[in-house]
Amino acid sequence: MEYKLKALSIYEYGQRKDKEGNPHQEDWLYPALGDINSERDRLFILCDGMGGHVAGEVASATVCEAMSQTITSALEKGEKFSEDLLVKAIDAAYNLLDERNMSEDAQKKMGTTMTFLMFHEDGFTIAHIGDSRVYHIRPNTGKKDDIIFQTIDHSLVNDLLKIGELTPEEAKAYPQKNVITRAMQPNLEHRHKADIITKKNVRPGDYFYMCSDGMLEQTSNDNLCFILNNDVSDEEKRDMLIRVSKNNKDNHSAHLIHILDVQPQSKIEEEPVPVLSGSMAADDEEFVNPEFDDSKNPNDRGHNKIMWRIFVCIAVAIFAICGVLFMNSPEKEEIKKGNIQSFESEDTIQSAETNM
Repeated sequence: MEYKLKALSIYEYGQRKDKEGNPHQEDWLYPALGDINSERDRLFILCDGMGGHVAGEVASATVCEAMSQTITSALEKGEKFSEDLLVKAIDAAYNLLDERNMSEDAQKKMGTTMTFLMFHEDGFTIAHIGDSRVYHIRPNTGKKDDIIFQTIDHSLVNDLLKIGELTPEEAKAYPQKNVITRAMQPNLEHRHKADIITKKNVRPGDYFYMCSDGMLEQTSNDNLCFILNNDVSDEEKRDMLIRVSKNNKDNHSAHLIHILDVQPQSKIEEEPVPVLSGSMAADDEEFVNPEFDDSKNPNDRGHNKIMWRIFVCIAVAIFAICGVLFMNSPEKEEIKKGNIQSFESEDTIQSAETNM
């Protein structure tokens, strides 16, 4: 597939300041702000250094550098883009992070999220680690129904949403909404894998929006779709996104990519992908469980809740089976004749069902 596109970037400080009180930016973009060539560029990366950790901006720059160099070098040598090449690029980024490690403190060593978008002859590939997002939006209604695909944050909030411990409304005000469960950091015993997806469902008029969490601090999915559905230029849409995030506490960045044409055009019809609606974090990122292990995931309450529900379902099924067997048993006829008093048994069953 061949694409004609227009790509624009956003790179804002927000209200974030360093220890000296100067504006501080820990995000990193590839291509860098002002370096995008819409005629040539088909590879886009956005990384958000972890606020509050040592050298978050070094980590985000390192990952962008290693991944972009690995992929562009392979393509220049005639290699075809593939998910295997993407995995190789991620490994190269981890290796370079190891080389540039600046802290012995495992809890505060540098780290970053990662989002990746590549347009290629077989469609497009999206990958991410952490809570920076990639959206694929097809403007039509100006509401969140226009979202064709959205990455799901690797965050504690979304883990709790998945198991039903939080509602979407509760997630917006959850005190630990800034805790992420995956990040790219140096010297990890078990390196976190990226979620990777390759699709062909792209058409003229589609938008791809890559953003750090600070970008949507005060902006909902509905508002994002409303902005992209406006009948104004792409530059004006970018300016609108900048204005609504002007007073955000966190520094923030984004790539906005408008598909002007694609050949051959996709004939694949796909339903919008359901997405979790937990809000994005506005504060410093916290990273839990660096060697993240699902067996140690702090969701024991949810696990116990699920096990209890399974137990209740099994108990109900057993009572139902016993009832069927009883109704077909010889004793049933005796009951009809008055030879067996069954009221006590029935009361017991009813009581058990009530207690369940």
